[in-house]
Amino acid sequence: PVNPDSPLTKVRQNSVHPENPANPDSPLTKVRQNPVHPENPANPDSPLTNPD
Repeated sequence: PVNPDSPLTKVRQNSVHPENPANPDSPLTKVRQNPVHPENPANPDSPLTNPD
């Protein structure tokens, strides 16, 4: 039988079946939802930060 506690099982179910919500405690979920981390400030010397 499928192991419901397996991270692989959760990833597979979440990626295919929308009725299975993402695991809010999963680091992958947090990374995906927070691609930009406010705790890491922009580099003020970066040309990308200041395109002008």
